[in-house]
Amino acid sequence: MAKPDELAQRAERKAKQAIDGAKAMREYHIETEATRLKTERLKAARLARDAALAAAPPIVAEKPKKSKRG
Repeated sequence: MAKPDELAQRAERKAKQAIDGAKAMREYHIETEATRLKTERLKAARLARDAALAAAPPIVAEKPKKSKRG
């Protein structure tokens, strides 16, 4: 049979684990939300950039002339 001191230590350890678990879940949710917001912001920037490129006239590059060296 476990001693009362051991039972108290177990209960204390379980309580600490529950607090740590709740803290880890809060951190996970905060990081997930931050990632979602960052992705949303980057997507909006990409779509704006793509729309600006589509509206701009195409750039035509000239081909370099070949030299007439033998």
